Amino acid sequence: MVEDPDLGFDHAPVTTGLLVARDSRDNRHQARTAHSVPMGVWQLPDVRQALDNREFGRMCQLIRQHGGIRQDDIAAITGLSRAFLSMRESGARKLTNIDKIIQLLDGLQAPPELTGPMLRPSIHHQLRGSASTALSRR
Repeated sequence: MVEDPDLGFDHAPVTTGLLVARDSRDNRHQARTAHSVPMGVWQLPDVRQALDNREFGRMCQLIRQHGGIRQDDIAAITGLSRAFLSMRESGARKLTNIDKIIQLLDGLQAPPELTGPMLRPSIHHQLRGSASTALSRR
């Protein structure tokens, strides 16, 4: 666990892969690890309100601000392009496509108790699969 004084909670840094970023100041390649969203970020009132209001661009901004991750990191962990995310964060476009909403929330590992099973079908499917497996073993 890592204590994060800015966020006021502990979180385990979880990595999703290795990214190579170019440092524009000296043109060196730097290896950097993409982090997932610290779980405590989902408990912050402004993040929860943005999610409740389905303001996904604002939610991404707040997650980046509170979680200390970059737009490139969100793009890497969700599979959505940086340009796609930028347009949503700026308010130029709203996120209304249900498949993209699911992709975003799954990639960010939004807690299913905040999104409901409709917006996190992969979690719902995993839970149903576990239950049917348990029943078949009887």
